Amino acid sequence: MRTRSLASLLVVVSSACSVPFPPHAPAFDADVDAFRTDSGPIVVHDAGHDGGPDTGVMPLDAHVDAPGLDVGMPDGGVPPAIHADGVFDEPIWTANPANGVLMNTIDALAPFVGDSYVALHYARDDDWLYLGFEGSLVSGDAAIFYVDTAPSPPSGVYLMATGLFDNTNIVNSVLSQPMMGTVEFEPEWGWGTSAMPMGATTYEARIGWRALAAVGTFSPLLHDTTSFCSATACETAARLITLGVSPGGGVHLVARIGRPGAAGGFSNQTFPVADTGDPQAIGFTTIAVAAPPP
Repeated sequence: MRTRSLASLLVVVSSACSVPFPPHAPAFDADVDAFRTDSGPIVVHDAGHDGGPDTGVMPLDAHVDAPGLDVGMPDGGVPPAIHADGVFDEPIWTANPANGVLMNTIDALAPFVGDSYVALHYARDDDWLYLGFEGSLVSGDAAIFYVDTAPSPPSGVYLMATGLFDNTNIVNSVLSQPMMGTVEFEPEWGWGTSAMPMGATTYEARIGWRALAAVGTFSPLLHDTTSFCSATACETAARLITLGVSPGGGVHLVARIGRPGAAGGFSNQTFPVADTGDPQAIGFTTIAVAAPPP
């Protein structure tokens, strides 16, 4: 009579019952700065950017929408169509001819010499808004986007000559600098970076999305976004539903480079070109990010 050892039986049972993990989305821990691949409950270690304690074990992501971002929450559905790496090589950037790349050949004037917006990239699909630029940034300055997700009727923050009020970091300070806007452009959101290069992250003081506020501080958008800057370019994506955009809803944007406390506040590096000739003024010209063709 043939017999098997208990050890060999355990190997047989273990092999028969083993089931490979389904694909899982990448995730960020709750401190936002430690990236890991989500393949089950593991201990992640804080990368040290925010100085806060690490939250430890993250839950298993049961969804199968890799490579989306789950941020310790249920996955957001369709993943972004870009890998945020500062390289504009994904088809989404050229999928809709209505969203053509905008170029700038004007050199920055003092005191912003060294800053530049060379090219602006913008796109959207049914689920995500994509923004990016090629250029350069001097330390202490910030490159920003104001994003109006409900251009008609106006429902966001009216940009005022008195400015907004959040000076908690360079990005927020530049977003808060005095502007002269119109009721045709009232942004709900701002994105910015004060560092190039800057590692991928959903939100950090130096890079990411903020909900603008007419009074008080801005609220960081802690999920459903991804951002990355190389030394010469930045890419970011945000889920349209998180920004409050309905399918086919309007999205308009204005881009600036600024420095807290600088005379005039903003560089002549603008998208679109300042139609008043003054980078502190937003006239009727904004950039409409067209929805994808049916």
